[in-house]
Amino acid sequence: MRTKKIKIFLSILMAAATLLCGCGGVNTDEPEDSENGSEQTAAPDLPDPAEKITGAPEFTVNRPDGKGKTVSAAGYISESNSGEENADGMARLLEAISASNSSGEKVGRLEIPTGTYRFGGEKANTIVMKGLSELLIDGGGSTFIFEEHKTYSQGCFIRIESCNTLEVRNLTIDWDWEKYPLFVIGEVTEANVAKKTVRFRIDSHSLPEDMTFRLTFGLGRSWDPAIDNRSDSVGFIQKDTPTAVKRIGDHEIEVTYAGDKSAKSAVVGQQFQFYFQPNHNAGGLHLQSNTHLTFDGVTIHSAPYEAVNALNSEYLQFLSCKIVPGEGRRFSTYGGLEIHAVKGYFRLENSTLSGICDDNIHLSNHFFGGKNIKQGENTVLLTELQTWSSKDYIYEGANFELRNEQFEEKGWSSVITSWEMIIDKDAPTSNKTTYLVTFRDPLPENFRQTDRFFNTDYYTGGYVIRNNTFLGGMAHAMYIGLPNGTIENNVATNFAYPSLMVNTVQRWERWYIGTPIHNVIIRGNSFVDCNIAKRDPASVAVGAGVDRQPTDYYPARTRVVS
Repeated sequence: MRTKKIKIFLSILMAAATLLCGCGGVNTDEPEDSENGSEQTAAPDLPDPAEKITGAPEFTVNRPDGKGKTVSAAGYISESNSGEENADGMARLLEAISASNSSGEKVGRLEIPTGTYRFGGEKANTIVMKGLSELLIDGGGSTFIFEEHKTYSQGCFIRIESCNTLEVRNLTIDWDWEKYPLFVIGEVTEANVAKKTVRFRIDSHSLPEDMTFRLTFGLGRSWDPAIDNRSDSVGFIQKDTPTAVKRIGDHEIEVTYAGDKSAKSAVVGQQFQFYFQPNHNAGGLHLQSNTHLTFDGVTIHSAPYEAVNALNSEYLQFLSCKIVPGEGRRFSTYGGLEIHAVKGYFRLENSTLSGICDDNIHLSNHFFGGKNIKQGENTVLLTELQTWSSKDYIYEGANFELRNEQFEEKGWSSVITSWEMIIDKDAPTSNKTTYLVTFRDPLPENFRQTDRFFNTDYYTGGYVIRNNTFLGGMAHAMYIGLPNGTIENNVATNFAYPSLMVNTVQRWERWYIGTPIHNVIIRGNSFVDCNIAKRDPASVAVGAGVDRQPTDYYPARTRVVS
């Protein structure tokens, strides 16, 4: 039953997990009938696979010792300042720290006087920390509230780039929710077929009179109050594209649709989850090309997009952090922790993630699928890629190996000698980027367009996900695509999708996710009320394959994960 509570305890089941991994997917060959009732051949004795499984290696993320000059943000930011004034003040403060470091007077600690500070303005990235090293930033329990912009931007609240041995602690980050609520549940109050409109009563928050509505059409989902999560069988389902949304009152909106199917099917009392996308569709933290970066005791209450996006990082950890809704809210962010292009060594411990609309944590590297078109003896055109998921893997000297569409090794590897990125502005959003890549060695004679290229420089993995709580997610709790990991003593409750995915997968014809996986320990975890939306392949899944939208999963036919 969909609402039946599913309780799965994985307690040091390394041998069983390895057996599942070794299959690489579901075995669809049915055994032959034994007409004469003859005895079956006994299975041969096999070595205990647990003997070779170590999980994550021991690793340490270096943390700043705070030695050196201590500076205060007082005088640069103030609770009485406007958002733009504080953003400008923070920029001046960070410039002063960089100048002090360059002059030889090292700043080792930045203190934020306890308070609530607004940040705004029209910069895509409101606060930028770049090239800092050996610096401890103590928020002192302060809250930073980030405001809506007048111009559209895909930026972030705080961008941290090319930093080494940096720590942020004791800080709360939030969106200006009172002026622009982001995620709400609407209950159908009226439908007008002739006008192609449906009216909804909004829960929790009053809607500001000057709020300019933008709907992210693809995210809205039917809602089942009995399970407090999304549902494809209970709740209002949009059957047409929304064309306009209008505020009717403090707690009511009217949505106009391109057709009349939504109005015809709407039933008073049905519920629906809305995502109101602001002009500044910003993420909370964007982390690019950092090493030895720590967040300790940091809370993110809300961001229009992802709470954290990290690319090309090495030695990154989140300790005792929270991504949870603010008081009186049902949801926090669209995405949780999106950690990609991982050079190695990631840790998430003793943290809480709640009310996230997409994956709570997505930890993986990417490969190059799509259509890989041979251009010459040593040259190939890698097509149908997304810039964000490909740009960090292509560089001179990068070592690549080739696998076929079933992820089997083809016995070929080489390094890149030259490359060119080409962006087709007229292509669909999901595959605007192509790369023309030349390797040192000729491509194999049996090369096919469907073959996949993997950057083996990113095969390190090494991650610990331990003692965390994941609550009320509308997608996956953990989506993992890295080797050499330990996933233990976590609790995931009430998730629409499978709570744990550990796999290498071509997903939805546009995402190519997962370094080939091996040496992972999964133990002592509890998954309760998982996979409410009944997604393939299972409530907890380990393997490899192709996941085609919306939910058809085709496991690989060969051993991929071990």
